[in-house]
Amino acid sequence: MPTKMYQELYKINNITNKEVEIDDKLLTGTIKIGDATHKGTTQTAYWPDKKDILALPKIVIGPMGAGKDEYTKNFCVGAHKKGDGLIILDYIKNCEMSNDIAKHINCIKMDLSKRENLPALAYPEVPYSDDPWTRLENANILSRQVEYLINSLVEEPIKPRMGRYLDAASKVVFIHKDGTIQDVINVLTNWQVRNEYIRKAKYSKVFNDDDTEIVDLDSLHERDDKGKIIGTREHKIEGIIDRISLLNKDIYLRSMCKAKIDYSQNFANWMDQGKVIMIQIPESKFTNKQVKDTIVTYFMSRIWLATLQRKKHSKVCHVITNEVHQVPTAARLISDIITEPRKFGVDFYFTIHYLKQFKSLQTAITSAGASYMLLAGTEKDNLVALEDELKPFTIEEGLNLKPFHSLNIVNIGNQYSKFISKMPKPIK
Repeated sequence: MPTKMYQELYKINNITNKEVEIDDKLLTGTIKIGDATHKGTTQTAYWPDKKDILALPKIVIGPMGAGKDEYTKNFCVGAHKKGDGLIILDYIKNCEMSNDIAKHINCIKMDLSKRENLPALAYPEVPYSDDPWTRLENANILSRQVEYLINSLVEEPIKPRMGRYLDAASKVVFIHKDGTIQDVINVLTNWQVRNEYIRKAKYSKVFNDDDTEIVDLDSLHERDDKGKIIGTREHKIEGIIDRISLLNKDIYLRSMCKAKIDYSQNFANWMDQGKVIMIQIPESKFTNKQVKDTIVTYFMSRIWLATLQRKKHSKVCHVITNEVHQVPTAARLISDIITEPRKFGVDFYFTIHYLKQFKSLQTAITSAGASYMLLAGTEKDNLVALEDELKPFTIEEGLNLKPFHSLNIVNIGNQYSKFISKMPKPIK
């Protein structure tokens, strides 16, 4: 192949990109990356089937019309044929992408715009136990989930002195089966409910009378001069109440708070069974960005909890998100855990327009060994940000990709394979 200087000097236009040999690890598999040409031979490149490699994060970058959605459909159908699980969080427009995927895959569809599909704001993945210590352990896990979710409602986190009341209320609720976030709210705001939960906690053999949780909840009681309970000292939990009002203000979140727990909707079991779950949050119904972010954060925290609870780590589950910058709190959660899912067989797959949309998540994803597909038409800033990773390809070559081609930087274990390929044809 003539050098770039001679191609330009003699106007050689028939060779447009470097042709490199595809690594053997990418020549077999089920999930296509695309077709690459080398020395006149076209070979199909696949994502490696090996779990430790397949479970690394993947980022598909390109402008509108570049083929991100079509490639994602191909990816999902290929993953399903392989027997992998999929969790697709679709909150873009009216969920056209996930609806198209559903035409080719049997799936569990949760369209949250329909009231009957709204799940309880709870975590059925954590099993109930009669053992007092296990009950407390599980309540401790769930209290952390609730704290993260409540904090997602506003940018400023709850102050530690208020957080201890939320923690106490969560623990006395979640030592019992069927406990929900609505129960936690009731414990905090209703002195009669709180008093009953304190009583049950004392007789549960889980808590002692002098445990911090019991003492803190008792201190929330407002009493008259004779010591009789007459209400709640709301000034101690005003930050929590502000967040609760946001939950109650939105009809979807309020309904999720009050819904009964369906223990058959267990993400850990679904992951182990290789199920395809579509969570649809159409923008035409969920117009409030904060509410959308809170709901996605809830599901993302639940997915991570299920990841820790699942038993079959050899079966990969792909978590698909599009334009993660639209849900910044959920993105922060992913940033905190992104280096961990690989060992549990969970792969985070993102589609974005440009890398800057990742913001603080970009550093975390890079450290997790992410693979990239840069689609034709990608902005120069994306290529500049990955200039070192692109070599032996140049920024100019990335800018001059043919339509529906991608410049791929694929992690194959201890090294990267870099090549240009034509994207798979759209699924019909």
